Amino acid sequence: MDQSTDYQPRHWKSGLIGMVVVGGLATAIALSIGFSADLREKNIARQLQDVPTDDFRAQAAVVAIRYESLPRLWVRYALRPTLLGLLGGLLFSHLFLHRDNMSSRTSGAILLALAIVFVASYWLPDSRGLTYVDGRDQFQWAEDLRADQPTTRTAAVHAAVELLKCPPFFGRASLIHSLGVLGDEAQPAIPVLNSLKHDPEQDVRDAAEMALEQITESWELQVDAVRGGVSRRIEISFHDVDDQQLLALKEDCTALEVLQLERTNITTPTLAEVVPGIPALKRLKLGGPVDAAAFESIAHLEHLEVLNLPQAECPTASLQQLAKLPHLNLLRIASRNIDDASLECLKEFPSLKYLHLIDTSISDEGLAVIAKLPNLQSFYVDGGHCTERGLATLLEENPLLHIHWNDLHLDNDMSGHTHE
Repeated sequence: MDQSTDYQPRHWKSGLIGMVVVGGLATAIALSIGFSADLREKNIARQLQDVPTDDFRAQAAVVAIRYESLPRLWVRYALRPTLLGLLGGLLFSHLFLHRDNMSSRTSGAILLALAIVFVASYWLPDSRGLTYVDGRDQFQWAEDLRADQPTTRTAAVHAAVELLKCPPFFGRASLIHSLGVLGDEAQPAIPVLNSLKHDPEQDVRDAAEMALEQITESWELQVDAVRGGVSRRIEISFHDVDDQQLLALKEDCTALEVLQLERTNITTPTLAEVVPGIPALKRLKLGGPVDAAAFESIAHLEHLEVLNLPQAECPTASLQQLAKLPHLNLLRIASRNIDDASLECLKEFPSLKYLHLIDTSISDEGLAVIAKLPNLQSFYVDGGHCTERGLATLLEENPLLHIHWNDLHLDNDMSGHTHE
């Protein structure tokens, strides 16, 4: 009896020591892994700093990379290994310190089975085909991309594609696998990413470029990104945008700053309805027809800096509406309705620096007005009735003005500075 009572404390004391030692070692190793992962993410974030800050994909990539919070890292790299260490300590005490006791051997066998399952969870994929993140899966946030987190999932897809352009910090095979899974997870799905899982011969960079097009061209995806704070821009190049789609901007899109739509089929009443919901807009391009009445709505975008209307019905009264925009510095517009008399209202534009007129009805006579615009730095004119002599005279009067005529620089234009 005395021996038994003396053995019991030694048993639990040794078990406790085993748990602390094994658990401590596991924790130290896990924290070092976590630190390395965090450092690697910072390296990639640093690489992405070279990408233009107004690039939607770069913003999404940075958001996704930083999605792994410190508490989540602690759980993943410290808590789970520590629990495994404590489990190992208990197993050690049961199997090696109390081997003659049947109940202890039974409980030890149970603990051993639990330990095996726990260790296996580090290598076995989960139900969505994502390996657990102990350094083998290169996206620390990938397993959290669930259906109730569309914004984070979208950011992760963008990040994964963007990372293909960075130096190879990541294992290629794991990157391709994660791209495929994230392609499945995206809403809507991105088939070209999914195909990477099944076609190892496919060129990854070609697939990445196709994926970028598919992502960028998803109206719903970009609207969700704006609503979720991931992006402040929407760009659609190859698909028509109609009234029904544009009405989505009425809700939770007040942070939108860039709206560039190459092909539109939008009516003026819809535009008037949407404008109050996007008060922060700075850049606007509407590639489809824009009628004269639409200018009244556009004139309410008081933060607008860049306006591009390649198919505008723009009589003088409509052009005058734009003079209400205090920050408008770039105007690109195509309209047969703009003539020499229309240009007079440009004197009322307080911030105009860059002017691009396409297929207008202006002549050399109208260039006299252009010469008197005090802030103008760049003047593009394509089509119309201006002559090279008239433009050369304009340049003589304004030698610092950069002039582009029908896709060519004038021979005596020595400014050559960059412009939008």
